[in-house]
Amino acid sequence: MNYLEKELKELLQKDGSIFDFIKDSSLDGIWYWDIENPENEWMDNKFWTTLGYDPESMPHQSATWQDIIFKEDLEKVHVNFEKHCNNPDHPYDQIVRYHHKNGQTVWIRCRGMALRDQNGKAIRMLGAHTDLSELKRKEEILEQCNEAASIGHWNLNIKTLKLDLGSTAKKILQYEQDCQPQLRACLSKLEHHNDKQLIINSSRQAIESNRPFELEVSILGSNGSRHWVKIIGIPQIHEGQVLGFYGTIQDIDEQKVQSLKLTKEKEKLNNVINGTNVGTWEWNVQTGETICNERWAEMIGYTLEELSPISIKTLEGFIHPDDLKKQQKKLKKYFSGKSEFYKCEYRVRHKNGHWLWILDKGKVFTWTADGEPLYMFGTHRDINTSKQLSENQGLFIKNVPSALAMVNLDLQYTVASQKWLKSFQMEDESIHHLSLLDTFPDAKDKIKEIKEQCIKGANYSEEAFKLTKDGKVMWLKWEASPWLDNNGKIGGFIISAEDITQEKINEEKLKISELSFSRTFSNAAIGMALVSLEGFWLKVNKKLCQITGYSSEELMNLTFAEITHPDDLETDLAFCEELLAGHRENYQMEKRYFHKNGEIIHIILAVSLLRDVNNNPMYFISQIIDITELKKAQQKIQSLLNTTQEQNSRLQNFAHIVSHNLKSHSGNIDFMIDIVLDERPELKDLPTIAHLKQASKNLSETIYHLNEVAIINTSIKENLKCLSVYDSINKGIENISALAKSADVSISNTVSPSHKILGLPAYLDSIILNFLTNSIKYRSNGANDNLEISSYEQPDYIVLKFEDNGLGIDLERNKKELFGMYKTFHRHPESRGIGLFITKSQVDALGGKIEVESEVNKGTIFKVYFRKCK
Repeated sequence: MNYLEKELKELLQKDGSIFDFIKDSSLDGIWYWDIENPENEWMDNKFWTTLGYDPESMPHQSATWQDIIFKEDLEKVHVNFEKHCNNPDHPYDQIVRYHHKNGQTVWIRCRGMALRDQNGKAIRMLGAHTDLSELKRKEEILEQCNEAASIGHWNLNIKTLKLDLGSTAKKILQYEQDCQPQLRACLSKLEHHNDKQLIINSSRQAIESNRPFELEVSILGSNGSRHWVKIIGIPQIHEGQVLGFYGTIQDIDEQKVQSLKLTKEKEKLNNVINGTNVGTWEWNVQTGETICNERWAEMIGYTLEELSPISIKTLEGFIHPDDLKKQQKKLKKYFSGKSEFYKCEYRVRHKNGHWLWILDKGKVFTWTADGEPLYMFGTHRDINTSKQLSENQGLFIKNVPSALAMVNLDLQYTVASQKWLKSFQMEDESIHHLSLLDTFPDAKDKIKEIKEQCIKGANYSEEAFKLTKDGKVMWLKWEASPWLDNNGKIGGFIISAEDITQEKINEEKLKISELSFSRTFSNAAIGMALVSLEGFWLKVNKKLCQITGYSSEELMNLTFAEITHPDDLETDLAFCEELLAGHRENYQMEKRYFHKNGEIIHIILAVSLLRDVNNNPMYFISQIIDITELKKAQQKIQSLLNTTQEQNSRLQNFAHIVSHNLKSHSGNIDFMIDIVLDERPELKDLPTIAHLKQASKNLSETIYHLNEVAIINTSIKENLKCLSVYDSINKGIENISALAKSADVSISNTVSPSHKILGLPAYLDSIILNFLTNSIKYRSNGANDNLEISSYEQPDYIVLKFEDNGLGIDLERNKKELFGMYKTFHRHPESRGIGLFITKSQVDALGGKIEVESEVNKGTIFKVYFRKCK
């Protein structure tokens, strides 16, 4: 306790005037209540004067103030009192209203603390009052002004995402005044889902630029109606930290609706003026609301009154089911920006039941803030007469005996002959949803060429053009001519295609001579054979004879079953039965043959069945690949793997034995040092003895760490520890201090003590010791040989830097072999070429890396990257 606090408490006990000063100047009344006798409660004079009463006439009883507090607030007081008595962590803190003697309302913040006996039971209550009436009156005035202007305020805590709405803001968002909704609930009132992302993006931009954002969005009321509001948000940023936002929300529905109506009326007027005798429609793409004119309804035999209320579903309900998908596809294409405007021809049902062709055109004239279509205007034009003419043409085309089709300039089919449908495997019902490119996906360039010729008014003809459809080759004879619409303009082209595939196939077959087939068969790099349905070899190539060791004549006298391993024969025969039954076209399996000399041959067999023109089986075609050497290699690899695992197990046992035996010797050394010191106490203060004791201690730690490494037999990552490189380097320097002194090499450790790495103690000690001893071993033997050890931090690594001025390494000659086993770069009696190899392996195992900079006779810098301990 601070001495001033202690002194003040003592003064309060001695001098009552100090207590009076505190309660009169800092509070608006305090009180003290006997909970065991709840009718007794002391209220100081200022509490009563705040409420306009004479303190001398007011009894010190709890019932007195309970008569003048607002009844609903009294219930809140009782609830908080019970919770605080049962749980000291629950605060007794609330704002309540009292009736002033003159009839006004007084707002009081009432706080209290229960005093408890040794069992934790509340026996007394100490409390304080603060008059908030002036602040509350100002808040009410501000709220009334905001309400008159339809402007509400809000505040958002970024850390807790707690949203605080003023009363006017709650009214605008249609919340009850006693409700304090969460942020997610308020965002869910947005009419459009994308507005939520718009608010989030605007908030981020406001934080980045430290400027307010202002948005106009629509929200949905409890009855589903749309309402426009303006939201202004101001970021609260202190010392670079974002605390939250505060701002306003304003009801702008009336002016926004009027503005939208005005814009809509202007666009509507301009479009209607430009059209004659057409039906018009307006569509709110986001809500589905639709407005149509009388002419639109007349086209299909109705009045607007008969069809109202009208929505986009009303319009779609009249479209022919076969045309609806096409219409939706074109609309989607327009919305995605792939076409300049929306245009589609489709059928609608007239009131009397017949189908009427119309031309539907439209364009979006208002988009949302995030680029989605909002309001769209369009027209319907009756094209039934011109369509009937086209249908008559189509009827003729449909029944011609040749393959003929009629397409528009979008390459969409309008009609096709039965021969065309059959030739290209198409259904008459789906033709209106397909284009010429769907039929010939691999002929885009050729179709483009045909279209360009026909647009110029020219005919097109080409024979034997090769096309691929679904993996098949088709040869066609093309002819195309343009057709004109009612306005005399080219509306597309009529195209014919004669299938000459079979003729081309026959021509190709004639070109394939038996000689070329024989050469291919005989000189194949894999074994090939023709096998009869009974299993006899009909024809074999040279490679198959090499694989099996038999001559061609010898194989001809055998069946494939006779040289097949009996364990594989059943599977092979089952596959053959499936081929003959038509259940599969080919099969592939791995199986074994017997070589002529009795050895087992491993092969991969692929078999297909050749049938005649009547689909009757003729013979099997077999392909054989020898994988015997591959199998032997696999067996050898498995044998090597087993040997390696056994050696690893032995090495691990050896590591256990070494660490255990070294531990015994280390204990003996430490024990013998203690015996010497007992006999010769005067040696205790010698530096040599101190170094010897420290070396013994470090040896024990090293053995302990080696034992840990020996125990690790799963994954190094699971056994990594957070290690101080500073401490490890100091220990390493201590261990080789005598060696460094005798070599006259100075070592400095400027590593940051705060740098921690993930590693194994034994690995880290070994790595540090190797770099220390190398710097001494390969010193320059000059007067100023030194080693500087430092560290620095990277995002994922702690980097240790070992920099000496020793002999250096010729990296141009030795860089690739620097970390190789048994590689040495200087003549030194103790060089074995194993240290850097082990060090590199240990660093790699810890997930690190090593970088080297060196120059001959100038020195070397090793940078060792260790994973950072977070």
